[in-house]
Amino acid sequence: MWFKAFLKRNFRHLSFIIILLIIPLTAFLIKFALVRDSSLMKVAYSANQEPDKTLLEIFEKIKEDDSTAEFSYFKSPDSALNALESGKVDTVWIFEGDFQNALENFYSNKTDSVVTVLTRERNELTPLFEERLFCFIYPYISEILFSDFMKEEIDENITQQELDYYYSYKGIKGNIVEIKTVNSDMVPFEKSDRHFLMSSLRGILSLIVLLSALTTAIYTNEERKRGLFSPFTPHRRFLLFSYSILSALLPASLVYIITVYFSGAFTSVQNEIISLLLFILMSLSLSLFLLTVTKNTSLIFLITVVIFTLSLLFSPIFVNVNSFPIIQSLLPTYHYLYSVYEKKFILTSLIYTAIFIILTVLNSVSKKAKIC
Repeated sequence: MWFKAFLKRNFRHLSFIIILLIIPLTAFLIKFALVRDSSLMKVAYSANQEPDKTLLEIFEKIKEDDSTAEFSYFKSPDSALNALESGKVDTVWIFEGDFQNALENFYSNKTDSVVTVLTRERNELTPLFEERLFCFIYPYISEILFSDFMKEEIDENITQQELDYYYSYKGIKGNIVEIKTVNSDMVPFEKSDRHFLMSSLRGILSLIVLLSALTTAIYTNEERKRGLFSPFTPHRRFLLFSYSILSALLPASLVYIITVYFSGAFTSVQNEIISLLLFILMSLSLSLFLLTVTKNTSLIFLITVVIFTLSLLFSPIFVNVNSFPIIQSLLPTYHYLYSVYEKKFILTSLIYTAIFIILTVLNSVSKKAKIC
């Protein structure tokens, strides 16, 4: 009965309805943005003359690349530079058209460079995509170094056919690097979800769920100040506080898990249910702790803002930051986001919940003792 009453109260608040709507709307806007533009950087590439066979192979690899850059081919360097100056692209790669000879001449100290990179400004992403450029051209560099070594140190009369055979030997199978997720058999993201916003979607949405619990604690505190819970015993008030917060947490969590499922970030039913239930318990225990520690609505609001900000900075939403373990251990989102992929964080989530429940009970008991 009380849960139903609190549920009706929540839906009478426009702010609560907005929070529920923000969850799927955020996912939709991110998906929509990725459909229109899913790149972290726009790269234009061109050749200063007609591309040779080697450069055409490189251009084909760039065209098929599925990284987080958007590559655009321009027939002339001038048109690529115009795109850079107009802001249509972020950087320009201009290759020597006679690429194979340019590489060989470079290693004979006859030329200075084989690729010219022009950029509007250097930022944190620039070195990342310069490394991507090296990935495209390195196989051809290594082949030249291999050929020179074989001719100078092994057999100066070795034929090009033999060099090609040894260099591109097909007897080796498999990948030299195998990438897995620690403590998990799942692949976290599909090829279409590699954009950093898509990988951060779960973290952003879980913050909104946590916010629903903390803002409900503010509503509940205001109702307490108006005397709504005065007729009840402390034990009964504790249960009513729990019903009040759960009346917001459960609908928000339901909308959240449905949104995660349809967004493509869903892992497995068992994994998602266990992690989400623990997240609900952590958010509930934290909210109850705040309600028992203070009756000052402004202070609860301030703590909510601090928790939200710290969660945004120190939870693994955009990047994994491990420099502030004490702060991170106080954040429900930190434990939740890791628990989805690492089983040990299921235990830390349980410990988190237990600690805050114990602190809440101890605080209530101490206040009751003071009154007596």
